[in-house]
Amino acid sequence: MIDFNEIPYTDDTWELFGRDFLRERGFYIESPPDRGPDAGKDLLVTERLRGNLNKYNFRWVVSCKHFAKSGNSVSEKDEPNILERVSSFKADGFIGFYSTLSSSGLNTRLRALREEKKSKTILFLITRP
Repeated sequence: MIDFNEIPYTDDTWELFGRDFLRERGFYIESPPDRGPDAGKDLLVTERLRGNLNKYNFRWVVSCKHFAKSGNSVSEKDEPNILERVSSFKADGFIGFYSTLSSSGLNTRLRALREEKKSKTILFLITRP
């Protein structure tokens, strides 16, 4: 088990860890972490989905939040305009790559987006410290 408190609290380190983790899980890193304004995208990744009749790429907007030191949950204020970000990057879904839990309010918002079919998929990689 990984203790996320051991990962330094710089934006770069957590985002680079997210990049490496997703790459190891088979995602193609389309847009890696960089510095400066990112319009709400820390990473842009794609995965190749294969069905019986077709193959296609599924694009994800990834938002990385590293709050393990404070233990705070990721709230709606930390993740504004999710649907707009997914749309602006011509993505199919959203991944929240967090070192702590998400708040109840954020979970409710993401569930509503998914149920309203506003985004094909909303996925979390949530861990507990």
